[in-house]
Amino acid sequence: MVSRLGPAVDGWIFDRFETSPQSLGIARIILASLALSYLYDADKPRYLWYPHFPSTIYAPAPGLAWLFQGVPGPFVMQLLMGTIIALLTCVLVGWHTRIASRAAAMAMILANTFEYSFGKINHDVLPIAALLVMSFSSWGEAYSVDGSRVPTSESSPRWPLALLALVVGLAMLSAALPKIATGWLSLATQSARGHLLGNSLETERVTAVGSAMLKTLPTAAWELLDWATIMLEGSFIFAAFSPRWFRLVCALGVLFHSGIHWSMDIFFETNLAVYAVFFDWQRLVANTRVARAIEKIVSLTRWWVPLLAGVGGTLLLQYVGNPIVKVLDLFGDGRWIRDSVLAILSSGLAIAFLARFVAGWRWSERKAGFG
Repeated sequence: MVSRLGPAVDGWIFDRFETSPQSLGIARIILASLALSYLYDADKPRYLWYPHFPSTIYAPAPGLAWLFQGVPGPFVMQLLMGTIIALLTCVLVGWHTRIASRAAAMAMILANTFEYSFGKINHDVLPIAALLVMSFSSWGEAYSVDGSRVPTSESSPRWPLALLALVVGLAMLSAALPKIATGWLSLATQSARGHLLGNSLETERVTAVGSAMLKTLPTAAWELLDWATIMLEGSFIFAAFSPRWFRLVCALGVLFHSGIHWSMDIFFETNLAVYAVFFDWQRLVANTRVARAIEKIVSLTRWWVPLLAGVGGTLLLQYVGNPIVKVLDLFGDGRWIRDSVLAILSSGLAIAFLARFVAGWRWSERKAGFG
């Protein structure tokens, strides 16, 4: 491909983010699984409870929701939810992956136009962006129905990962800049402490870790948390031009989001799903029982599986709830247990990556004669 942007920019876009279809296949499964799991959260299914809100508080932003006087009736929202579940199931098993990824993103955007019409904006733009961008990659060639029909290529187009890294960097920058503008860097205020206090007293999301932090951390530690938060969120955009450093920042982001879960009971699990796209999963699962089990399950997929998932999943979420959460409710707060298990697993992988990163850096220093 000929470009006039220059060798450095061309190298970043087309060469640096090298990965295998097998690794992207695992990332696809992780992202679709988390997207499906979190369609039911906070004790209610997303999208299905909005028709019960009065039209007097319906204030849609520019978009398709403008065409409606209020949220469509329950049947329309059930149909939309079923469509989203069916399309995400297609992404999960890799059936017509490119089309399914784009269609799932479009369906989620449409559903969000109704959800956001009540003023509550959720932080789910990154998985939607990932579905759109990665539909141009080869993440449907491995561990998929599509991959069983055509030979898997040896490498994947690299520009989708470069574009997704840029999108993540800009999204995180949009979180850092308002903090800077509202005094997070001021030594006279401790904004992280203020957020934790509001979370505990106003929304009543009290956690043992958060309570201990409020009782024990000195002012200097709170100020350090303010600065560290902005530095981490702002570093994504700079690291986006290097796969190695971007993976490092993503690993730190996993620990950051896990810390927010433990201290405030707020979990940005959708961010973790997008970070997973950038890691080399092939080394972890290649030639393992997990890989063989995935391939066997995917090979059993037929055309009616996504359709059954859409209909059955919608009814299950509306009348029963999230089956994973319901089972975990037997041991306590199922939602919190689910989030905690995910936080522990993702943090363990992030720590292992960071340890490997540091070990590799020290080895390269020693090899260069600096240690």
